[in-house]
Amino acid sequence: MKIIPKTQKDFEWINWSPEDIKKNLEMVFEKTKQDLEKIKSIPKKDRNFLNTIYAYEKAGQLDSGIDSIFAEVLFYVSSNKEQREAGKKYFTEISEKMTDLIYDKDLYRAFKEYNPKKEKLSTAEKELYRDQNDFYKKAGFQLSEEKQKELKNIIKEQISLGSKFSSNLNNFKKQILCTEKDLDGLSSEYVNSLHKDEKTGKYIVDTSYPVYRPFMRFAKSDKKRKELADLNSLKGGKENIKILEKLFELRNKQAKILGYKNYSEFVLSDRMSKSPQNVRIILEESLKKIKPKYLESEKLIDSYKASITGKKGDKTTYYDASYYSELYKKEKYNLDDQKIKEYFELNHVLDQMFNMFGSLFSISFLQNKELKLWHEDLMIYDLVEKNKKIGILILDMFPRDGKYSHMCSWGIMPGYYLDYPKNKNYAMPVSTIIGNFPKGQNGNPSLLSRDEVRTLFHEFGHSCHSLLTRATFESQSGTDTDFDFVETPSQLFENWFNDLGLMKKISKHYKTGESVSEEIVGSIKSLREDFNAEKYHYTMLLGVLDLDYHYGKKIKDLMGYAKKIFKKYGMRDSSPKSLFPASWGHMVGYASSYYAYSISLIYSYDIFSRFEESGLLNKKVGKELRDKVLSKGGSMDEFEYMKDFLGRKPNNKAFLKALGIKK
Repeated sequence: MKIIPKTQKDFEWINWSPEDIKKNLEMVFEKTKQDLEKIKSIPKKDRNFLNTIYAYEKAGQLDSGIDSIFAEVLFYVSSNKEQREAGKKYFTEISEKMTDLIYDKDLYRAFKEYNPKKEKLSTAEKELYRDQNDFYKKAGFQLSEEKQKELKNIIKEQISLGSKFSSNLNNFKKQILCTEKDLDGLSSEYVNSLHKDEKTGKYIVDTSYPVYRPFMRFAKSDKKRKELADLNSLKGGKENIKILEKLFELRNKQAKILGYKNYSEFVLSDRMSKSPQNVRIILEESLKKIKPKYLESEKLIDSYKASITGKKGDKTTYYDASYYSELYKKEKYNLDDQKIKEYFELNHVLDQMFNMFGSLFSISFLQNKELKLWHEDLMIYDLVEKNKKIGILILDMFPRDGKYSHMCSWGIMPGYYLDYPKNKNYAMPVSTIIGNFPKGQNGNPSLLSRDEVRTLFHEFGHSCHSLLTRATFESQSGTDTDFDFVETPSQLFENWFNDLGLMKKISKHYKTGESVSEEIVGSIKSLREDFNAEKYHYTMLLGVLDLDYHYGKKIKDLMGYAKKIFKKYGMRDSSPKSLFPASWGHMVGYASSYYAYSISLIYSYDIFSRFEESGLLNKKVGKELRDKVLSKGGSMDEFEYMKDFLGRKPNNKAFLKALGIKK
């Protein structure tokens, strides 16, 4: 296999004008249209995998390498406002037009005319056929015209309701007013960031995440914390409860029309987890074992509050738990995040990360100073194996106007065989990590908090998944896996930084050159031992709640049912005014999918257990991880290749062990 290198010419799209963006996307659309027409015109007797299934896979591919995804990339990273706006506008337009092309009865007829039993297919080919079959099945192409019309109306109504649900959340503009005294405990930077009410001159504190979370953690005023928490519990409003009731009804109706028992069965049927029953077993077993440890951590904070207030048995509430937790952790563990940042200078962390995983996977990360891409701040690296370039990693680490404001990894140029079925020439994969780390100023370097370093390792895991892919087809490349597996490699990579020995090795004070002290390492260890269960408990029980809402049985009181689940697993009482799940934004885009966060996390710990047994930097196990997991992408069942790597079925034992929970 020869990996075809990328040159500056492959990145000419970074200089597209708005007119270029429109013109090139129209070219992609026209090529797609022509390719699909050709598929439909093939006589039934002549159909085979190559001219039907694979032809559908590569429809729209141009010899020039132009891809519609480039417009979306420009929308997220370009410093040129006109380029960003054109990227968003024309990418959205072509996506809608492409949808119309794909939802074509004659294209479905062409697919059904192909008989996979007449050819001996490889695992990747079978998976590609299965993916296309699942798409048509879930889209309802097999239904009568009357049922298809009903299904479309149901989906349209869901989209409309989902949009209204999200709009109600985004338009929630409630706020409280605070005097300077009310803001005691909060940093000057926080206070200075707040606006003032024109009439009263008081500070405005709203329920947006960057404002709400620090207020609940640090504000000394019980009264104001309660006022803000009660206000926040009303997010979404009663209308969102009614919307959810209707959404759940419509989703289950959609599932039944398509032949599934309920919406959860519909969602999970073609995923790694296979069924909601499988998910419930592992989530409920984990929650049962986590609950006692979680309650222990809650008791620590309750006791601490009682010691502060002098009231025996005084317990924390929904509006002061975060506050007393923050006080307790600061007093007991004495961890100063600002001081710890001085040990994690960005360039040093990158060097250590590249050396560590480079050794593990027998590759090198060498800086590329030849490519000129979308901004001068970019750090570009070639992945090199045996003196040959096998991929490109682009780091876009610092904030700027108009750039995507969160952190993510993006496989912008996937790896796949360019000459299938000969399979001799492979497209070089290109991945980018988009971040918003503090940029060094006044002679000081960029310093990262522990959470920022962990996030960097997480996104690097996604990038390695993209860059080390050897999937045959583009739609199976890298992170194009089942939804409930895609976060497994990224969460796996976090474990190397979470290991305190490696964390110390990675650290280096930007002035003294010293590693973090044993005292700091000991404090981090104690903090984890006391509060690790708290970190995952809530996410898991929300996964269970989400499945229950979509399991077909009509729940008359959504708020009451949520409180019942919370109580079952030991959560403290919420605000009596709470309208949850009216504020649960994931109910729109993550319907019956919230479990994926927890399942992928559990499996990441299980995979990491092999390194704990054999050595965290064991090259032999690293090669197996690369060959048996990271290289596969979505080319076969993810559960099966995890079994191959582990030598058994995945389980939650390593996850529970990491939390200090015995069998």
